[in-house]
Formats: sequence, structure tokens, C-alpha cells
Amino acid sequence: LGSGSKAGALSESSSKIVTKVLFTLQKICGGEGVRNEVGDSKILKKLMELLEDKENLSNVELMNNVLHLFALLSVARNCSAKIQQFGWGRLYDALMTSPLALSQDVIRERIQAIQNNIKSFAK
Repeated sequence: LGSGSKAGALSESSSKIVTKVLFTLQKICGGEGVRNEVGDSKILKKLMELLEDKENLSNVELMNNVLHLFALLSVARNCSAKIQQFGWGRLYDALMTSPLALSQDVIRERIQAIQNNIKSFAK
């Protein structure tokens, strides 16, 4: 997901590669052990950085895949805590008010499901 210190808007070719990686991660994150490894890696932090760039919030395929992966990971306590630690609280409002979330119920519902998982583990 890049070796630079800060993620930014992805080029079209980079976006396609990241989307394919995310799709693959979704497929292998069914087991708790794999979820924990992904949660403990730098992947989550990089994905959160991608979400901080507003240009990426309008990339439908990227957003679908990032949010799907986060939804899969957020059902595990430690992954949920990592998502929160890397700035979910600060991104939640921006995600919910993004043009994509406002125009697609499924995106808004997925964001809310992640938020609900994080809140349930925070209790």
C-alpha cells in the first residue's frame, strides 16, 4: 500500500492494485488468526490514511473494498480496537457525509456496522 510516510489520493492504476489486494484480504480474513494478523499489521493504518484523503472517498470500488474489509475485521475485538486506535472516530463523520455514503445506502450501512462493532467492544 505504498512505502511513503503518508497515503494520499491514489492514481487510477494504484487504486486498481489496492482494490485487488483488498479483495484478496477479504477472502482470506474468514479465520480469526488471519484477521488478527491483518489487524496487527501496518495495513490498517495505511488504509485509514487512504480514507483521510477526500479524493479517495469518491472512489466507489476502493471504498467498497476498504469498508468491506473493515467490516470483516471489526468483528474481532483486537482489530476493532486497532481501527479505533488508527483514527476511526475522526473519520466516521467524514465517511458518513461523503457523497458516496449519501448516495448509497449499502455504504452508509456498512460504515454504521463498523461503528457499531467498535462501540460494542469499547464497552
